[in-house]
Amino acid sequence: MAGIGFQEATKVKLKHIPFKGSAAVVQAMLAGTVEVFSDQPNLVGRYNMTPLAVYSAKRLPEFKDTPTMKELGFDLQFSIWNGMFAPKGTPAPVMAKLEAACKTTMHSSTVVDLFDKQKQPIHYLGSKAMRAFVGSEFKKASGLLAKAGLEPK
Repeated sequence: MAGIGFQEATKVKLKHIPFKGSAAVVQAMLAGTVEVFSDQPNLVGRYNMTPLAVYSAKRLPEFKDTPTMKELGFDLQFSIWNGMFAPKGTPAPVMAKLEAACKTTMHSSTVVDLFDKQKQPIHYLGSKAMRAFVGSEFKKASGLLAKAGLEPK
């Protein structure tokens, strides 16, 4: 999605090459087969790459000299996120119990330490905020796909 957004905003034509995960694209980049790609910031330091810009709202602490896309004149924000979902109609008491367990887990020292090591920030959202966030992300992705002439399946 970041690549499609970048291409749409900059009018730079990119060639999409599908890879089976970050490891394969990093190998291609290190071999000189791929010149640019968008992925998780924690790969930069691990593989001695040069960040060109970040898709976050503000500069990242580990890349304080790397501008945001917005600073470069492109209103682009993308992040890699995860969520936990339950079937529609799950009883409210079950949802409350799941939400409490998720919140406790995401704030546990084990999870916080693991995410810190991976330089992955934790932005826990409760179910209502997550529902709004997912809706917003879906709308943004659908719009980008439509502009690129692609259709979600």
